[in-house]
Amino acid sequence: DEAADAGTAPRTIFFVRAPYSSARDASRDPDLTGWVGLPLGSPAPDDLPHPSEPASPTDPTTPAPPPALVDVSAQEAGVRAFLEAAAATTGVPAEVTTVATQCEDGSEGTQATGSVLIPIFTVMDEPQPPFDAITRSWTEAGFVPGGRAMGRDHWTAGDGRADGIASASIRGTADGLSLSAESVCVR
Repeated sequence: DEAADAGTAPRTIFFVRAPYSSARDASRDPDLTGWVGLPLGSPAPDDLPHPSEPASPTDPTTPAPPPALVDVSAQEAGVRAFLEAAAATTGVPAEVTTVATQCEDGSEGTQATGSVLIPIFTVMDEPQPPFDAITRSWTEAGFVPGGRAMGRDHWTAGDGRADGIASASIRGTADGLSLSAESVCVR
């Protein structure tokens, strides 16, 4: 019991009962009581921590204010237009949502993010043709595949896009095609 030997915790107690003890029938108390690290039958150690003096109340810590978001309305408009164009490629109407958030890397900056769920199954049975049409339009716009995770294809944009788009992703779901896009981080 290293913590007890170091004086940082009380010793661990244990109980031993002989398998055929006569006390077994007469009492529920164990035959022997011991403490880890001390000989069997030793008296109870005086190793419980002494009550400490109550600490004086301190001022509660105030959480840091959230970072101030930079105006990224131009980037939000770019993200919205990009995702609306992708939805238009399928011919299925869908509503794009955009929001300004702190940069994904946690730095002091703001980026625009957007998403859209295109309900293609309301119009067609096969999701692959609209999926291919969207990714083809992204390739023509200079995006390159950036990897795949959890069934979502990630695409990255080249530097210096006028609309400020940094990345996009697409995934087929039971409800349709799920797309998202992020702008560059604005500081």
